[in-house]
Amino acid sequence: LDKLNEIVEKFGGFIPLPMIMNSKTVDPKDDASQAVVQLETAMGAAIECFEGASAIVVPRTRFAPVKKCNDLLLLRSDAYVVTDDFRMILNPACGGVAPVMAIDSKKYKLVDKLEAALVGGIPSLVNCKRLTIKGLVRMGKATSFVGDVSVVNTSDEAKFIPAGEIKDTKLDLTDSPGLGALKPTAVKSGPIDGQKPGTSGLRKKTKVFMGENYLNNFVQSTFDAVVASGTDLSEGSLVIGGD
Repeated sequence: LDKLNEIVEKFGGFIPLPMIMNSKTVDPKDDASQAVVQLETAMGAAIECFEGASAIVVPRTRFAPVKKCNDLLLLRSDAYVVTDDFRMILNPACGGVAPVMAIDSKKYKLVDKLEAALVGGIPSLVNCKRLTIKGLVRMGKATSFVGDVSVVNTSDEAKFIPAGEIKDTKLDLTDSPGLGALKPTAVKSGPIDGQKPGTSGLRKKTKVFMGENYLNNFVQSTFDAVVASGTDLSEGSLVIGGD
């Protein structure tokens, strides 16, 4: 802290860090939204301000970094295990080398997109050397990647990666069957006043239910609530009943 104070005083109340310019969009989930420029400073570069400073290399045996969805998928898979003292360490079966992950940075930039791809569970990666995914896919816990695997889907619809062992291969899912009529569509909407079910359910007149997106909103919010409760929608059956 004494050295830090010296640097701050030397430069008139600030640390001379290099400026970084990043091209972004106002809505990170929408590439078509307003383009903006984000200015930031690199705190990691502050080490160069301290004369005689040096860096410490921390191996993956002590630290499992999670900066992108690549890292998150790997950490959540069986390539990592939890020790008795609750540390995440690389699975010994990996032989000390973590699988190399290269999933589509455009399609899986945000966590919610990765969650959608993993609706069927986390695939096995413990025996995988390298996994490359380009395009929209859906994965499940019944799939096991072994060796060097590449998966591509150039269509605009998510395709399911087959269950079972997928070993040392290039898999093109572009022409594979998709969800067809069940393919999700995104429709902009918003909260609707009074749409809150009581002990007897959501009791509204037929004309209210026929309003724009009224029924759609209610059904979607029900699914969202079920997922938020921790329920795994990839297992079991959904029963819909009525009077």
